[in-house]
Amino acid sequence: MRIKFFYFLATAAVAFSCLTGCSSDDPDMTIEPLSGIDTYTISPNQEIELKVKIEHFGKTSTSLIAMSSDSNYAVAAGALAEDGSGTVTVSAPKYILNATTFTVTVTASDDHNQKTASQIFNINAEASPNIVISAESANSFIVKPGSLFGFTANKGNSSESVSIDQAVVLWQDTKGLINDIFVEGNVIHAVLTAGAEGNAVVAALKDNKVQWSWNLWVTDYDPSANSFSYASGETIYTMMDRNLGALSSSSGSDKVNGNFYQWGRKDAFPGSTFNDTLKVSYDFKGDTAKFNYEPVHEVLNVENSIANPMTHYSGVSGGNYSWVSSDFASVDKETVKNLWGGESQKKSLYDPCPAGWEVAPISALGFYTDKAISKEKVYDGAASNKNFRGMNITLGEKTYFFPAQGEVPHGGEYCNGVGSTWPCGKVWSANTDNMESKSYFRGACINVTPSSCSSGKVSLGYALSVRCVKE
Repeated sequence: MRIKFFYFLATAAVAFSCLTGCSSDDPDMTIEPLSGIDTYTISPNQEIELKVKIEHFGKTSTSLIAMSSDSNYAVAAGALAEDGSGTVTVSAPKYILNATTFTVTVTASDDHNQKTASQIFNINAEASPNIVISAESANSFIVKPGSLFGFTANKGNSSESVSIDQAVVLWQDTKGLINDIFVEGNVIHAVLTAGAEGNAVVAALKDNKVQWSWNLWVTDYDPSANSFSYASGETIYTMMDRNLGALSSSSGSDKVNGNFYQWGRKDAFPGSTFNDTLKVSYDFKGDTAKFNYEPVHEVLNVENSIANPMTHYSGVSGGNYSWVSSDFASVDKETVKNLWGGESQKKSLYDPCPAGWEVAPISALGFYTDKAISKEKVYDGAASNKNFRGMNITLGEKTYFFPAQGEVPHGGEYCNGVGSTWPCGKVWSANTDNMESKSYFRGACINVTPSSCSSGKVSLGYALSVRCVKE
């Protein structure tokens, strides 16, 4: 009796082993690309589907798992169908800054039957179109329309980076000029709208405070291909054929008027129209941008101005109506004189011109007042002060237009000298007066009027146009 019972247990154990073990009747699970393709291409902001087919799996115990070798590309596996087919979705980021190749490993796991099978897919990621990454540092960048432009968040014309946790658009004088902005590391990327030109100011923020800001001059303009030369003594200057921020070098439209700058500041403000108004500018959402106007209240206002690039500082009498200081007597004069490198004759940290260019010294602007150089008044219609638009000046075999785009008084908020009874076209130089008199902060400039082109000096609180020369 005992022998028979033992024989029965042994027989049952062998039968159970045959049911659960791997035998010739229990083949390995396999996973294959459903379409026979194992290499795919993905574009920015795109989703693609990887389809697989699994054979020899447990229908109620098998799951699909997917892993990407690049964390920038998210993967998600769906549930298996009854026939063993399954889908894995791969998602690309909105922008791909560098073309790359990565893999997605799709694994089928049948835990109940202790089976696994894997299939590797190769994914070629295409870079976003029109990527331009600047290797240079400046306070202003010439940017092609429609490009995805990136630059390192450095302080102006230096290699010193700023702290940044987000980038924002402060203003743009063409609505929708920038349709996106984002940060990767310490590189700010702006996505420019195809076919749109204009100016924008973007800022690096840390804890919601502006650390630095930059002007994006969005245009097809190539200053190296469109420049002129002027010899002053033994020095030959190569100069842009338009004001900083201008979209044209020809009379006939407001595009010829560039940005306004308070002397010594890096911060661009919108230019003027020929209706004697400032150009309307917009925030990132498309609403009218709001600028601030307040009296200067610091002995040295430079750091304060950096933190507030949309504030036009009006001068006070103690500072001779300059944005830079409330107290002429106390501030260090040599620091002020060199804000645009006029004393050192080297491009300064705050120079607003693009890389390779700098604010013109007063000697480079001598062609305005050189009596040997031909000049012709330009009018929009009848020859009247109201219709005066600037001067055509002939240098060599070419004639260049220099607009009368007016000025912004030290109090800000409006402009003078465009389409008025006494129009003007004042252009800052990098130089100041000697500041040895009792209470003057004045920058050296050139002034174009219906009667003449002359040199002069203007309080630093005013905002005028800027012309850049090659360093």
